[in-house]
Amino acid sequence: MYKLIKASVITAAIVCCSMCIGFDRAAEPSFTLTRDNITADAASSIAEQTPDADMPVNINTADIDELNTLPGIGEVLAQRIIDYRSAHGGFGTTAEIKNVSGIGEKKYAAISSIICVD
Repeated sequence: MYKLIKASVITAAIVCCSMCIGFDRAAEPSFTLTRDNITADAASSIAEQTPDADMPVNINTADIDELNTLPGIGEVLAQRIIDYRSAHGGFGTTAEIKNVSGIGEKKYAAISSIICVD
Protein backbone atom coordinates (compact mmCIF):
# COMPACT_ATOMS: atom_id res chain seq x y z
CA MET A 1 0.00 0.00 0.00
CA TYR A 2 1.06 3.63 -0.32
CA LYS A 3 1.25 6.51 2.10
CA LEU A 4 0.99 10.25 1.61
CA ILE A 5 4.34 11.99 1.99
CA LYS A 6 3.90 15.67 1.10
CA ALA A 7 1.43 18.18 2.53
CA SER A 8 0.76 19.43 -0.99
CA VAL A 9 -0.68 16.03 -1.89
CA ILE A 10 -3.01 16.23 1.10
CA THR A 11 -4.07 19.75 0.11
CA ALA A 12 -4.75 18.58 -3.45
CA ALA A 13 -6.82 15.69 -2.10
CA ILE A 14 -8.93 17.99 0.03
CA VAL A 15 -9.53 20.37 -2.87
CA CYS A 16 -10.43 17.50 -5.24
CA CYS A 17 -12.75 15.90 -2.72
CA SER A 18 -14.45 19.17 -1.88
CA MET A 19 -15.07 19.75 -5.58
CA CYS A 20 -16.54 16.25 -5.92
CA ILE A 21 -18.99 16.81 -3.09
CA GLY A 22 -20.01 20.23 -4.39
CA PHE A 23 -18.28 22.47 -1.87
CA ASP A 24 -18.78 26.14 -2.67
CA ARG A 25 -16.18 28.51 -1.17
CA ALA A 26 -18.75 31.31 -1.00
CA ALA A 27 -21.32 29.18 0.81
CA GLU A 28 -21.68 29.03 4.55
CA PRO A 29 -19.42 26.21 5.76
CA SER A 30 -21.70 23.48 7.05
CA PHE A 31 -19.68 20.45 6.03
CA THR A 32 -16.51 19.12 7.58
CA LEU A 33 -14.29 17.05 5.30
CA THR A 34 -13.19 13.92 7.15
CA ARG A 35 -11.47 10.69 6.28
CA ASP A 36 -14.88 9.05 6.00
CA ASN A 37 -16.04 11.57 3.36
CA ILE A 38 -13.30 10.68 0.90
CA THR A 39 -14.28 7.93 -1.51
CA ALA A 40 -12.11 4.85 -1.82
CA ASP A 41 -11.38 5.67 -5.47
CA ALA A 42 -10.21 9.20 -4.66
CA ALA A 43 -8.08 8.03 -1.76
CA SER A 44 -6.40 5.25 -3.76
CA SER A 45 -5.83 7.59 -6.72
CA ILE A 46 -4.08 10.10 -4.47
CA ALA A 47 -2.14 7.42 -2.62
CA GLU A 48 -0.78 5.99 -5.88
CA GLN A 49 1.28 9.15 -6.33
CA THR A 50 3.88 8.20 -3.73
CA PRO A 51 5.49 4.86 -2.95
CA ASP A 52 5.41 3.39 0.54
CA ALA A 53 8.51 1.99 2.23
CA ASP A 54 6.65 -1.34 2.54
CA MET A 55 6.46 -1.50 -1.27
CA PRO A 56 9.77 -0.09 -2.52
CA VAL A 57 10.31 0.69 -6.19
CA ASN A 58 12.62 -1.85 -7.78
CA ILE A 59 14.98 0.28 -9.85
CA ASN A 60 15.99 -2.77 -11.89
CA THR A 61 12.48 -3.44 -13.16
CA ALA A 62 10.48 -0.21 -12.74
CA ASP A 63 9.08 1.48 -15.83
CA ILE A 64 9.17 5.23 -16.38
CA ASP A 65 5.78 5.77 -14.70
CA GLU A 66 6.79 3.90 -11.57
CA LEU A 67 10.12 5.76 -11.38
CA ASN A 68 8.18 9.03 -11.70
CA THR A 69 6.50 8.30 -8.36
CA LEU A 70 9.83 8.74 -6.59
CA PRO A 71 10.36 12.17 -4.99
CA GLY A 72 12.48 14.40 -7.24
CA ILE A 73 12.44 11.96 -10.16
CA GLY A 74 10.75 13.31 -13.27
CA GLU A 75 10.52 11.87 -16.76
CA VAL A 76 14.04 12.94 -17.80
CA LEU A 77 15.70 11.42 -14.73
CA ALA A 78 13.52 8.31 -14.96
CA GLN A 79 14.68 7.81 -18.55
CA ARG A 80 18.33 8.26 -17.46
CA ILE A 81 17.82 5.56 -14.81
CA ILE A 82 16.39 3.20 -17.45
CA ASP A 83 19.20 4.03 -19.88
CA TYR A 84 21.86 3.43 -17.21
CA ARG A 85 20.19 0.16 -16.20
CA SER A 86 20.14 -1.02 -19.84
CA ALA A 87 23.75 -0.03 -20.48
CA HIS A 88 25.14 -1.60 -17.30
CA GLY A 89 22.97 -4.70 -16.90
CA GLY A 90 21.04 -3.33 -13.94
CA PHE A 91 21.96 -1.97 -10.55
CA GLY A 92 23.94 -4.13 -8.12
CA THR A 93 23.07 -1.91 -5.16
CA THR A 94 20.68 0.95 -4.58
CA ALA A 95 23.67 3.28 -4.04
CA GLU A 96 24.74 2.64 -7.63
CA ILE A 97 21.86 4.88 -8.74
CA LYS A 98 24.12 7.80 -7.77
CA ASN A 99 26.08 7.01 -10.95
CA VAL A 100 23.11 8.28 -12.95
CA SER A 101 23.64 11.90 -14.00
CA GLY A 102 21.42 14.13 -11.88
CA ILE A 103 21.25 11.87 -8.83
CA GLY A 104 23.55 13.01 -6.07
CA GLU A 105 23.73 12.47 -2.34
CA LYS A 106 20.66 14.61 -1.54
CA LYS A 107 18.39 12.97 -4.09
CA TYR A 108 19.68 9.53 -3.12
CA ALA A 109 18.99 10.29 0.56
CA ALA A 110 15.41 11.21 -0.35
CA ILE A 111 14.75 7.95 -2.23
CA SER A 112 17.10 5.40 -0.65
CA SER A 113 14.51 4.07 1.79
CA ILE A 114 11.88 3.53 -0.93
CA ILE A 115 13.96 1.85 -3.64
CA CYS A 116 15.38 -1.64 -3.97
CA VAL A 117 17.27 -3.81 -6.45
CA ASP A 118 15.70 -7.21 -5.64
